[in-house]
Amino acid sequence: MSPERLENILEAESAFNDIYKGPVERLLLTMKLLALFGKRKLKKEDPRFLQVIRKEMLRRLFETRSAGVTKWRNSARVKHQE
Repeated sequence: MSPERLENILEAESAFNDIYKGPVERLLLTMKLLALFGKRKLKKEDPRFLQVIRKEMLRRLFETRSAGVTKWRNSARVKHQE
């Protein structure tokens, strides 16, 4: 899997959780990203994947849900038009 594919998957999963899930599930997703980052860091995997995971984790922590969903929708429209 490429880092771009992982980024797409994480963004879509995050948007789905922000739109359809409750606060507990959204918190669990953030914790899942933290665990995934730690696991891949310990295994000394490709730093590009770590960067993608860290970026999504920080976005979930410091960006509002509505801003994240709007950004995801806009990027999905652009990808669909290409």
